[in-house]
Amino acid sequence: MLHQSVFPTCTAFQGPVVTIPGATASYTRYFAGRAVTEAANNPGNDQSGYPPITTTIAVSSGACGAANACATFAANGNNVYDSYDLHLLIAENVYQCVAYYDPNSDPAYFNQANADVGGSFGFNIQFLQI
Repeated sequence: MLHQSVFPTCTAFQGPVVTIPGATASYTRYFAGRAVTEAANNPGNDQSGYPPITTTIAVSSGACGAANACATFAANGNNVYDSYDLHLLIAENVYQCVAYYDPNSDPAYFNQANADVGGSFGFNIQFLQI
């Protein structure tokens, strides 16, 4: 059964804003779809010293909570990751967040078919204010 709030309209889901020590990062959603994830070979993954980082978020957080948690995960620490793929894994009953070091706002990279994905979303950093 598909999570009922797969395509939420909350403000956080349109563009999460995360405050981290000494900076504020704002992300903009540029992709929404189903049954696909972002290809690892995307413009955000072009720094060999900064591989993608991944975490899972409880589905009980809801899509809006997951969007905020993923933004916080991507922007946390000394290395702000500029883009991320957030998707709902139906069988696992979790959201998976995959953050990429560099920006990417091209929806064409969401081309990896996966029937287990209930909703898939791409976010790219809009600005980083220090």
